[in-house]
Amino acid sequence: MYKAALKTITPIIIKKLNEKMMINNEASIATIINANREIGSPKMTARFRMFL
Repeated sequence: MYKAALKTITPIIIKKLNEKMMINNEASIATIINANREIGSPKMTARFRMFL
């Protein structure tokens, strides 16, 4: 019984994790774009380096 429940829950958890990762990727891509736009700003460059 427990294993059956686990099998149905796991794909949902994986799907949620993938969604979260996609959102995080989009956020870091946006940060990279902003960093490129403000490349002269030392604050932005420092924050950009932290991502790498």
